[in-house]
Amino acid sequence: KAKAKAKGKAEPDSGEPPGTAQQFADVTYEGPATVVTLQEFRTRDFSLVHDEALPPICQSLAAQMCIVGDHRQVIPNGCYLWELIHPQDADGRPLFNPHGKYIVRLFVMGKWRQVLIDDVVPVGAASGQQQAPLLPSNVLPQSIWPQLLAKALLRVFQLDLKLGAFPAVTALTGWLPYQLPLSWDSLQASHGTRYFNCLQLTSEASSAEARQREVVAAVANTQAESSPSAA
Repeated sequence: KAKAKAKGKAEPDSGEPPGTAQQFADVTYEGPATVVTLQEFRTRDFSLVHDEALPPICQSLAAQMCIVGDHRQVIPNGCYLWELIHPQDADGRPLFNPHGKYIVRLFVMGKWRQVLIDDVVPVGAASGQQQAPLLPSNVLPQSIWPQLLAKALLRVFQLDLKLGAFPAVTALTGWLPYQLPLSWDSLQASHGTRYFNCLQLTSEASSAEARQREVVAAVANTQAESSPSAA
């Protein structure tokens, strides 16, 4: 849990919006500091919070993360969800960075790229709480890898948030989608021979949902303007 300390005096206004480090300079963290628990790392098994109060775009991200999790056995080492988050130890387990900066590897525009993010996430009224994260969350509150992956995805695809969906599964795995006609014969032919068999539904976002996506995208891009988004 985070708590802010009261400042002795207000700082003069420089006329520029404060950066992430300035906004959270007086915030301290109490509790276990970890990106992924040891049990999750060893078993590749996890459980996300399913909350209908989350913005629809974040519910979509959680669903696509779960799709990847259902295929944990066929994803090579170093490419499974939290294994895309850096820094890491010698075993490939992501390390908690007290400075709040992380690099996430995502498959974007045909190649693996490095996306720089921080660990600041939006909060709001969700899960029956007034300050619950508005990004996909783990049932274990000390495990923050879902928020980090979601923030990296939202930052990379922020220009595509007005579309019905964006390819989070491809970005997390590097596997390109293969579309088949929706028929019984095609389903029978692909079942058991192709991975990630799923039905993708698209719809036009309502005005309220569109505003939600714009807010989430803005929060996902709170890093300093000089930070590169991909390399």
